[in-house]
Amino acid sequence: MLSPHVVELEVREQYKLWLRFDDGITGTVDLSDSAALGGVFAGRADERFQERLAASMARNQRILERLAQ
Repeated sequence: MLSPHVVELEVREQYKLWLRFDDGITGTVDLSDSAALGGVFAGRADERFQERLAASMARNQRILERLAQ
């Protein structure tokens, strides 16, 4: 069985992401405990990072929609 893939993502609050998977499951992930780790999590505190993430997900969504046609 293949792992589900994220098909939609929204930044809800700092360190909180809402996800929808291709199998229909949705949920919120709280990454606030991971912020102290730095690395890939360090950017989450940066507002510009959140804007870039949202723009990237919007582009990916448009690509998925075109592929589904």
